Amino acid sequence: MFSQRKHFPDYIIFILLLIIGIKLSYHSGNITDIDPFDESIYLYRGTVLNPFIKHHLDGFLYYFWYKILSLFTTDNFELFFLNNSILLVLPGLLLFSFLRVMRVNIFPAFIAALLFMFSSANIFVIPLITKFAISVILFGFMFIYKIQKPCEKLLGAVLLAFILLYIRPEFILTLSVLSVLFILYVLRQSKGNPKLRLSLKIFPLVLMIIIIIFFNPVSRHRANISFMQHYSRDILERETGAIQNLDQITRPDEIMRRDFSTDYSMSKAFINNPPLFLEHMGYNFYRTLEHIEDALPYFLSEKRDTVPKEMLFVISILLLILTCYFILARIKKKKFGVFDLIFILFSLPPFISVLIFYPRSLYDFHYSISADLFKL
Repeated sequence: MFSQRKHFPDYIIFILLLIIGIKLSYHSGNITDIDPFDESIYLYRGTVLNPFIKHHLDGFLYYFWYKILSLFTTDNFELFFLNNSILLVLPGLLLFSFLRVMRVNIFPAFIAALLFMFSSANIFVIPLITKFAISVILFGFMFIYKIQKPCEKLLGAVLLAFILLYIRPEFILTLSVLSVLFILYVLRQSKGNPKLRLSLKIFPLVLMIIIIIFFNPVSRHRANISFMQHYSRDILERETGAIQNLDQITRPDEIMRRDFSTDYSMSKAFINNPPLFLEHMGYNFYRTLEHIEDALPYFLSEKRDTVPKEMLFVISILLLILTCYFILARIKKKKFGVFDLIFILFSLPPFISVLIFYPRSLYDFHYSISADLFKL
């Protein structure tokens, strides 16, 4: 009874956020267009889901999510907006819950969740798979944070990375590093213990590797095509000074051949012209800092002149410096724990993806709260 009373304010705020989110999503159809590209592919593959016909590539669990939602409607138009409405509300609710699990004061947690709900990063982001991935990360973090034993905490993080691999393939980096750390930790803790006990601890990891071998979720072809499109977009935006839509870029292969002597290979681009590849990453880093405006409520960020770009750039730099400062401070005070390391490892793939391809608004919001988390 005492525990229920203790969490009563959390229940009230959660319900309040839910009501606000439902109200926000009620008119979402008036401001959201159906994406004719990636999101339409995700929806179609979800409705005709067959994991044995290469549908395990590039977001299988998101296809499965669409499959579940399709049980509530047979109309694809309604299915898209049902998914959009849910993912408009769910990440904000999970963000509040995660911050409270992290013992962040209820008022800052409420404000952070509210800002997220009304941010352009939440309302206008396409494809929606990005918000689905963020939701899974926040949900998983709540459980991982509560685990006490480092070995079990690492195993939980490995499992979360494995799940995310079937949503966003870039999390292969997180899964690889966490798997190595988990094995090293188990070997270190198992000295002198029976081999059977060691085998049982490693077994879940072996099972995941077997599943990945038979159902490989990573498609190099799609990554290469994405790099070609976004690199061409970067070059055209710099040359014309105007924002370019991917569907308007007709011959990205010509730009790739001109600059990298390859049609679309990302690895060959880096090998053939490293300075230009790094220059592209540098411009994306600069764009990422500018995109902090997408963390603002949409009615502010849509008015481009409300906050000067120079101020947004300074705010982004300060957030980045604060995050680095708090990480170093925690290391110096020997408060840098296993969960801190896990948080960083789950942050790396989105950050690297932003640098190599193009800034994503929702990932930028992820970094805007990093300083607060490491301050704890």
